[in-house]
Amino acid sequence: MTLKGKTAVITGSNSGIGLGVAEELARAGADVVINSFTDSAEDHALAARIAAGHGVKARYIQADMSKPDDCRALVEKAGGCDILVNNAGIQFVKTVALETAGQSITCNAVCPGYVLTPLVEAQIPDQMKVHDMDRETVIREVMLQRQPSRQFATTEQIGGTVVWLCSPFADQVTGTTISVDGGWTAL
Repeated sequence: MTLKGKTAVITGSNSGIGLGVAEELARAGADVVINSFTDSAEDHALAARIAAGHGVKARYIQADMSKPDDCRALVEKAGGCDILVNNAGIQFVKTVALETAGQSITCNAVCPGYVLTPLVEAQIPDQMKVHDMDRETVIREVMLQRQPSRQFATTEQIGGTVVWLCSPFADQVTGTTISVDGGWTAL
């Protein structure tokens, strides 16, 4: 599956799930713009690493996407997809999908369960202390207790789902959620 000739803007993408999504989109051939609140040499080096590793254009832009003055104007094209990766904002996704129906624009949400990101990894020692458990027990019985697979979703799995949603295979998938949560929502 190739996204060559497409450009993806991924907010909050200098680590964790956002970085995993950026990596998978670049692996599929999309040029990427990564973004976060920070503006460090490491952020720009990360974009350079993605570009070199996947043979695509990649750049880093510091912006708080919740502030209109920070948002960059994007060139209008015939089509695109808006993908929200979180478990909130589902009504937003449905509204955008309905408003853009027939315009070659899709809008969907990818809803992850627990993903082993640096943020989640940093929570494990605290949970070990609070529950007086070893690492594996805290992961299995506390963190992944509601995730029937008892496995963390990976950033690659989230990114791969986004790649599929950006592909022609998902041109008629809009206004919906795709859960990547090891069966959490099936409970």
